[in-house]
Amino acid sequence: AGYVQTDHGRYFIEPMSESKPGKDGQHVHMIYKREAPHEEKVSPKRRCGTG
Repeated sequence: AGYVQTDHGRYFIEPMSESKPGKDGQHVHMIYKREAPHEEKVSPKRRCGTG
C-alpha cells in the first residue's frame, strides 16, 4: 500500500483483499485518486433562507 504523487494529484495504491496472488506471487492492486483528509476542501456552510 502507498501512493504516487503527480502533477495531476495523489493516487493511492493498495492490494485488493479479495484477490489471491498469481502463480508468480503478484497481487492485483487497486489504484484510485483521492485527497488526503487534511487536504480536502471545506465547502462554506450555507443557510437555508435564514439570516
